[in-house]
Amino acid sequence: MKINKRKLFPLLLLGMFACGTSPNDMERNPFSEEMNARKIKKIDQTDLITFSKEKGAEISKLLTSGSPQKNALLMDSLQKKGVVVKFLDSVSVVGASPLEQQIMEAYYATDKANLSDNVQEVSKGAFILYNYPVYGDSSLSGMYSILFKKDFLMKHLNAKGKF
Repeated sequence: MKINKRKLFPLLLLGMFACGTSPNDMERNPFSEEMNARKIKKIDQTDLITFSKEKGAEISKLLTSGSPQKNALLMDSLQKKGVVVKFLDSVSVVGASPLEQQIMEAYYATDKANLSDNVQEVSKGAFILYNYPVYGDSSLSGMYSILFKKDFLMKHLNAKGKF
């Protein structure tokens, strides 16, 4: 039996490709896990607002129950993480932003029974402002104004597995 070399080479070449295993996804792209981790993910705005309200209430509770020294340390550590905390009263309203001044005026104009904390988006959603009214003996003595950077909130939401 005589073998034709011209026909043998294409058959051998075809046999090599036909018998080989096809690479799975990981063999094709070893970085697919990393690429999935870095994909742009959509964040639900209601999750951001809800979480900022929860985190703001938690911080406000710590501030209202803490001593001035503990509060100063807490405010300093929060500022390093991207959270700006201010206590605004009738005297220090001058240092407040226009939005904080409006909220402060609304708090002073509203009956104590109807006051509650609130959340506002600032700078086209780049920041979220949480405000908490603080009562004195029988009247409003001021408010805590807590400004969250959006990336601070996203880190915590990511840690909770929200996205």
